[in-house]
Amino acid sequence: MTSSDTPVYFKRLNQEVIIPEKHSKGAAAYDIHSFEDKVIQPKTIEVIKTGLELTIPKDCKAQLYSRSGLASKFTLFIRGEHISPGCTQELKIVIENKGNLPFEVKKNERIAQLVLLSVYTGELVETENLSQTERGEKGWGSTGVL
Repeated sequence: MTSSDTPVYFKRLNQEVIIPEKHSKGAAAYDIHSFEDKVIQPKTIEVIKTGLELTIPKDCKAQLYSRSGLASKFTLFIRGEHISPGCTQELKIVIENKGNLPFEVKKNERIAQLVLLSVYTGELVETENLSQTERGEKGWGSTGVL
């Protein structure tokens, strides 16, 4: 079994919890729903419960992302986005309200996206010389600013 077909097990802490789902064919992310009502005041950060526990396989990690509509329309952004393998506590979503108005999160509302990624498990090896590449030492801005 490869990391792309390794099952990720989850448990609902309450039968009312909405199971993560992909909303379009070929989507990379699962939508994650809130399991509580909460108001996020302007310029503050709140932690939102999901009512889900996940077990991330050892060869994967989970990455949380902001939903584009919440980010662009309401300036709500996900913080604390990385979930390591082996974590099994309740998945909670840290949301920052960068806007000037309070935002009301409603129970069962889609609040974040979850992407599962393979993790490189090799070692970093120190060396005196690195292989030459086409890009070489060209870095920031080397292909144009925009």
